[in-house]
Parts: sequence; structure tokens; C-alpha cells
Amino acid sequence: MSFANISGNWTGWGTWTYEGSGTHCDSMTLGFVETKDKLTRTGGYFDCQVVGLDIDPGVWTKQGNNLIVDGAVVGTITENAIHVTEQYSDDVKIVSDIAIEAGHFAYSEIWYDKEDVVIYEITGRLFKK
Repeated sequence: MSFANISGNWTGWGTWTYEGSGTHCDSMTLGFVETKDKLTRTGGYFDCQVVGLDIDPGVWTKQGNNLIVDGAVVGTITENAIHVTEQYSDDVKIVSDIAIEAGHFAYSEIWYDKEDVVIYEITGRLFKK
């Protein structure tokens, strides 16, 4: 079983890009709990000036390096990285990547439409509280 050392509350900043235009995210928060068998996102919030985004909780079962939801592999987890694809709606999927470094992580969240065209791109750097 891989442990990404992601448990805890994280805070930082980043950018939100939509159709080539971006806005600064002055505050980004995410929370995680990782156990031997599960990865849980406890929630979060991105405050990006003109737009805000509540981050819903999520639970993934760990099987080796795979992250599983409803019996399907939806991502991977290693000591230094997490990759997850979530279905937001029938027409939109969200692909999130976390690259973990000493005391912080680089975050990327890309929203795609059903033709795999990028809708939003959110990036950030978060630090453990």
C-alpha cells in the first residue's frame, strides 16, 4: 500500500484559468485523511476573487497503487503523487493531480467537456497547516 503523506489540512494560493483568462486564487484550502485502505478528501474551498469553488468530500478505496470508486479504477496514488479522474456530470469530468514535496504540494485540477476540451484549469501550491 502506498502512503502519500497527504493527511491533514492544507492551505495556499493559485490561479483559475477560463478560456485563456485567469484570476488569482488568494486562498485555497483542502483537507485529506489517508489510511491503509482509503483516501478521503474532507473538502475544501478555492477563493478566486470573482469566483469561488466548494470542493466536495470524496472517498477512494486503495488497492495497491490504484484508487477505486464503485469497483472502477479512477486514479493512482504513490508516495509522491495522486492522480484522480472524477465525473462531475454526464458532460464534464475533472482530472486532478497532486505532486507532493517536502511540506507542500503542487495542485492541478482540469475540467474537461465531453469532447475533452478544457473548460477550466486550476493550479495551486498548498502547504500543510
